[in-house]
Amino acid sequence: MASIRDLKKDVNFLTQEVINDAFLAIGLHGNKVESKVTELLEEVVDFHNNIYEKIQQAPTGKKNPKIKKYFRSIREEINKQYPVYFEKLSNIIANK
Repeated sequence: MASIRDLKKDVNFLTQEVINDAFLAIGLHGNKVESKVTELLEEVVDFHNNIYEKIQQAPTGKKNPKIKKYFRSIREEINKQYPVYFEKLSNIIANK
């Protein structure tokens, strides 16, 4: 099982990548996309905070069988949601 630290690093990295791409889009396209990108950024930050809360509320105990399933579900949620954010950002830029 991956460590909690690695999971948090992955969440931070992916969040930062979405934010970097969003600011790049605002820099390139200006006011045309700013409001939609800002809404997307708020959604990404909320997701980031919710994931961090889930990680902090993980079941405890060394031999707890629920721990693996719990972190696997968090990992699956991360792997499912961040590509959606990148796709939304691409659509915003394409439909400017």
